[in-house]
Amino acid sequence: MEIKEIDKIMEDTCFGSLAFCCDLKKSCQDRDEVLEDLGLSKDDFNDLKQNFNKDLFSLIERRKK
Repeated sequence: MEIKEIDKIMEDTCFGSLAFCCDLKKSCQDRDEVLEDLGLSKDDFNDLKQNFNKDLFSLIERRKK
Protein backbone atom coordinates (compact mmCIF):
# COMPACT_ATOMS: atom_id res chain seq x y z
CA MET A 1 0.00 0.00 0.00
CA GLU A 2 1.40 3.39 -0.97
CA ILE A 3 1.69 6.37 1.40
CA LYS A 4 -0.82 8.35 -0.69
CA GLU A 5 -3.37 5.56 -0.29
CA ILE A 6 -2.76 5.35 3.47
CA ASP A 7 -3.11 9.14 3.79
CA LYS A 8 -6.43 8.98 1.93
CA ILE A 9 -7.71 6.21 4.23
CA MET A 10 -6.59 8.18 7.33
CA GLU A 11 -8.84 11.07 6.27
CA ASP A 12 -11.74 8.93 7.49
CA THR A 13 -10.54 9.06 11.10
CA CYS A 14 -11.69 11.84 13.43
CA PHE A 15 -8.35 13.66 13.41
CA GLY A 16 -6.70 12.28 10.26
CA SER A 17 -4.52 9.75 12.08
CA LEU A 18 -4.94 6.53 14.01
CA ALA A 19 -2.54 7.99 16.57
CA PHE A 20 -5.31 10.27 17.79
CA CYS A 21 -8.13 7.73 17.69
CA CYS A 22 -9.88 6.61 20.85
CA ASP A 23 -8.90 3.56 22.81
CA LEU A 24 -10.71 0.34 21.89
CA LYS A 25 -12.73 0.67 25.10
CA LYS A 26 -14.82 3.23 23.22
CA SER A 27 -16.90 2.32 20.24
CA CYS A 28 -15.77 4.03 17.02
CA GLN A 29 -17.06 2.95 13.64
CA ASP A 30 -14.66 5.27 11.76
CA ARG A 31 -11.60 3.83 13.53
CA ASP A 32 -12.76 0.26 13.00
CA GLU A 33 -13.41 0.85 9.29
CA VAL A 34 -9.96 2.40 8.84
CA LEU A 35 -8.35 -0.55 10.62
CA GLU A 36 -10.18 -2.89 8.28
CA ASP A 37 -9.21 -0.85 5.22
CA LEU A 38 -5.56 -0.99 6.31
CA GLY A 39 -5.74 -4.70 7.11
CA LEU A 40 -4.92 -4.12 10.79
CA SER A 41 -6.39 -6.04 13.70
CA LYS A 42 -7.48 -4.48 16.96
CA ASP A 43 -4.40 -6.07 18.56
CA ASP A 44 -2.26 -4.32 15.92
CA PHE A 45 -3.97 -1.04 16.82
CA ASN A 46 -3.24 -1.54 20.52
CA ASP A 47 0.42 -2.27 19.77
CA LEU A 48 0.68 0.82 17.56
CA LYS A 49 -0.92 3.03 20.23
CA GLN A 50 1.42 1.70 22.92
CA ASN A 51 4.46 2.33 20.71
CA PHE A 52 3.20 5.80 19.85
CA ASN A 53 2.83 6.63 23.55
CA LYS A 54 6.35 5.37 24.33
CA ASP A 55 7.78 7.44 21.47
CA LEU A 56 5.81 10.49 22.55
CA PHE A 57 7.06 10.25 26.14
CA SER A 58 10.64 9.84 24.88
CA LEU A 59 10.30 12.98 22.78
CA ILE A 60 8.88 14.90 25.74
CA GLU A 61 11.79 13.83 27.93
CA ARG A 62 14.33 14.89 25.28
CA ARG A 63 12.73 18.34 24.98
CA LYS A 64 12.98 18.85 28.74
CA LYS A 65 16.78 18.55 28.59
